[in-house]
Amino acid sequence: MKRDESLSPSLFTFRSRQLRAGPPNPYAAAAAGALACSEFFRRVFQRSGFERDTSVSLLDFSESTGSNLELPAREVGEVIFVGLGGVANAAIWALARHLGLRGKFWLVDHEDLTLPNLQRYLLGTFSDVSTSKVDLAERALRANGLTTERCRVALEQFAESRGGIDLPTICISVDKRGSRRAEQALLPKLAVNGWTGENSLGASWHVFSRDAACLACLYHPHGLGPSATEQAAIVLGLPHLRVAELWANRQGLAAEDIRAAALALGVEEAKLVH
Repeated sequence: MKRDESLSPSLFTFRSRQLRAGPPNPYAAAAAGALACSEFFRRVFQRSGFERDTSVSLLDFSESTGSNLELPAREVGEVIFVGLGGVANAAIWALARHLGLRGKFWLVDHEDLTLPNLQRYLLGTFSDVSTSKVDLAERALRANGLTTERCRVALEQFAESRGGIDLPTICISVDKRGSRRAEQALLPKLAVNGWTGENSLGASWHVFSRDAACLACLYHPHGLGPSATEQAAIVLGLPHLRVAELWANRQGLAAEDIRAAALALGVEEAKLVH
């Protein structure tokens, strides 16, 4: 990138230079694009100077490891994408360009694309505003022949409709901390967590085993929440004092308790009796 001294200090022209080409790699291309955009923003808004050329491998963060390796074909099985915002948009953009990738992606998000989303969503354009996010993701993945299932609901509704989740892998990048804790409670074999903040971004992997970190541990509430008896009272539609009494005395539900709980849960009383 070369500064044009005849223009404003924040304007630049590009000078091409010979680069060594390698096998197609959308993950490397996405990383390079992100680094280029960050430098562009620093030059425009912070009036920073030229920055040195950077070469980094996504495999081990050296300068050239894997530069001549082709991406292998992969079968990823069934994967749930929960929250199709900016982070998931970037992931799906890259996955859709990974030739030879096979699997079934469950796309779970209840929201539509809005105008403010466009400044950080890779998959949408002005013409896509008010389009559901699951439709945008499905359209991108369809181009690579990947199988998709669109679910225009929140994670909790998706899990409830299936009686839990028996799919092995969940990729989650939602705004609500509670949804991330709920995802961990579903006990997937692998949870891939992506997030962004005002001054940071990150990803974490959580494998279901005794010695692996729990996703919910990263998102502990910072204030007082309802107690276990208060939560039970809310779910069962019973007064808190009644639930506390049952809890303390280790009593079973009385007939009137079962009727109230059945009404709150929307199920038949007989199901609660057994």
